Amino acid sequence: KICYNHNMKLEPKFFSIILIGRQNPQILTHDFLLKNSIIPFDKSPFKDMVTKQPEEKPFSGFLSTPVLTQLTYKNINIVIEEGRYQITDISNPQPTDSSIVIFTKNYFSILRYTPFVLGGFNFNNLISFGSKDEKIVFENKFISDRNGVYKELGINNFEISLQVDCPFNQNKIELSFSKVAGNDLIKGLNFNYEFRYKDIDSFLGNLDEIPILLEKFKSILSKLNIQC
Repeated sequence: KICYNHNMKLEPKFFSIILIGRQNPQILTHDFLLKNSIIPFDKSPFKDMVTKQPEEKPFSGFLSTPVLTQLTYKNINIVIEEGRYQITDISNPQPTDSSIVIFTKNYFSILRYTPFVLGGFNFNNLISFGSKDEKIVFENKFISDRNGVYKELGINNFEISLQVDCPFNQNKIELSFSKVAGNDLIKGLNFNYEFRYKDIDSFLGNLDEIPILLEKFKSILSKLNIQC
């Protein structure tokens, strides 16, 4: 969903889930996902597959090495390295509707003894501005004395990149605004929720917090006068 504020526009780019812990990249194959009923065939893009038979190869990309496996189904990209699981949905649905949530639950209900350390979700977006003046007005929400920075650093102009960390539900939210190379009228905006491993059930239980996190993100956008 694209959100607006006059000439300013916020556009979702992707939603991702990252889980840190010792992994076996060689496990990830289409056949393994089929045999263990991991693929949610009632959700896009999987429900559009012509067949669920192992001999068919409905994925659009597959790369497997001893240290990394990458498997792609249309808008869903899965990467498993020796120390990281990452699944990304670039179709820009609401994160609560994305098939990668149930996929991740299913995958690690089978591999529930994976020795995890840390997990996180990312709501990644781009903010487009109608003019440089509009971008400066937005950045001035986070800096009280732009002229003072000019003077102290001896510069004529600058762009703000900002990272804010804060506790939330005994875990951590990280909100970051970043420069986008090659375009002065766009900023990156990423909302990250980070949580630590205690046990597998509570760890995967964080996936059920995504609706709450999405509402928290929307409340932040509202305070920035971006209405969704």
